[in-house]
Amino acid sequence: MKKYFLYGMLVLTLYGPNIVQADAPHELAGFVLDGRINEFKDQVEMDTVLPTRYLESLKDVVAAPNAQFQL
Repeated sequence: MKKYFLYGMLVLTLYGPNIVQADAPHELAGFVLDGRINEFKDQVEMDTVLPTRYLESLKDVVAAPNAQFQL
């Protein structure tokens, strides 16, 4: 009986976190992840666009200041 209990605990330990795993976010602060930067021209400063080193398909950009969040 103790042996089956330990096997059950082993199975729950290995597979438990996969059962309750959350989905990855698709949007962050109004920016759609895996979206094109041209779709967010009004939310970013386009003159600061720089390709990421070794991953040229990713771009680094500064977000434009939002008037409603300024103090």
